[in-house]
Amino acid sequence: MLRLKELRIYKQLSQSDIANDFGISQQTISSYENGTREPDFELLSKFADYFDVSIDYLIGRTNDPNGNLEIPEVFKSDDPRIKELLERYSQLSDEGKEDFFEILGFFEEKEKKRKSTLDK
Repeated sequence: MLRLKELRIYKQLSQSDIANDFGISQQTISSYENGTREPDFELLSKFADYFDVSIDYLIGRTNDPNGNLEIPEVFKSDDPRIKELLERYSQLSDEGKEDFFEILGFFEEKEKKRKSTLDK
């Protein structure tokens, strides 16, 4: 979903304002905002520069206007075990990664059984 309308309203611009700045019709801007047409990459890039946001933000791939992808909280942890786990996992072969997930499944099942026993 293109965030063109959201950005236009935030900047207090009309569709005609943007159309004039880009040399395109107001109807074209309307169709971009309604999702019935999509701008090409060159125009997306110009829109991003115009609104001072990343293309990823403009097309809804991230909620950060600077284009930074959201990092899950677990990866922000200061727990050295998580960092070690990620490091060690990244060094495994594809086969080793498959084995890792099989073993992880075993521990998940064990944890489910433990929790169900505690719930009784």
